Amino acid sequence: MRRYVVSDASVHDSQKFEDVLDTSNTASDVWADSAYRSDEIEEKLAERGLKSRIHRRAYRNRKLSEAQKAANTARSKVRARVEHVFVIKRTHGSRDRAHHRHCSRAVQDRNDEPRL
Repeated sequence: MRRYVVSDASVHDSQKFEDVLDTSNTASDVWADSAYRSDEIEEKLAERGLKSRIHRRAYRNRKLSEAQKAANTARSKVRARVEHVFVIKRTHGSRDRAHHRHCSRAVQDRNDEPRL
């Protein structure tokens, strides 16, 4: 993650898609969830020479094929590893993983204690 845009809740994420594309980024893959998939966005990525790693989505009366489901699963595994770092940082600030594990154990121990 190199750029972000803040807007009010009435603006759909996909409307800010071009604002977060970083032209100085040397990677050619663009990762995103299915909310960003459209023919227009796919064309813009192709014009810029970028490879779309955007999830596929099913539509009414058109389910995803097994190959598309498998591709989404593979993409999810990569995205989850990246996004997990931001969730931990947002939740716990800049504390390290050892502290995070310690906090988790403390909460678990507290929950295991008998209640009076």
